[in-house]
Amino acid sequence: MNQRTPLGAEIVASPERGVEFRVWAPAARRIAVVIEPEAREIVLQRAADGQATGFVPGLGDGARYRYRIDDAPELFADPA
Repeated sequence: MNQRTPLGAEIVASPERGVEFRVWAPAARRIAVVIEPEAREIVLQRAADGQATGFVPGLGDGARYRYRIDDAPELFADPA
């Protein structure tokens, strides 16, 4: 049986504390997570199955973020 990794933001406590982001967006060419309020943008890595993932060290519970799709000026809330 395969273990499914959840979509959305998941806090990771070890080995390095941070947040793992996972989004399913098969039609998007580029997905980035934008950490607010400093507007730090981290591009997520695309996979062949339509998911994009990335790890942001140092983040934790209560971190504010939104997603940028294909360099659009709008930011989007996490659909998960």
